[in-house]
Amino acid sequence: MLNTVFWLSLVLLLYVYLGYPLLVRFLSAFMRAPVRFDDGHRPFVSIVIAAYNEAADIAETLQNKLDQNYPSDLMEILVVSDESDDGTDEIVSQKAQAARCPIKLVRQVPRQAKPLD
Repeated sequence: MLNTVFWLSLVLLLYVYLGYPLLVRFLSAFMRAPVRFDDGHRPFVSIVIAAYNEAADIAETLQNKLDQNYPSDLMEILVVSDESDDGTDEIVSQKAQAARCPIKLVRQVPRQAKPLD
């Protein structure tokens, strides 16, 4: 019984590391599918920023994201504030009013961060 399990495991291991890659390489030589490229394609992008008491840096972080060379109608910024109490939420709200793309503030109450042990 153990002898059969050993050989079956060895064959499976060889297939995973050698057989399957060789099979895919062999099949790819005969089944070529054309790949279409569209350089003009731009997906919608959501940037998520986790923040807890980041009043000193959040304005600069948001400005950095707003300065990206990406169409503003295809981008949104989500700021998840983990019950900040230093004015982070107010700074995000101020930046959102003057931003060229949507900035949404999500406030987690109560604080849900994992404690550091």
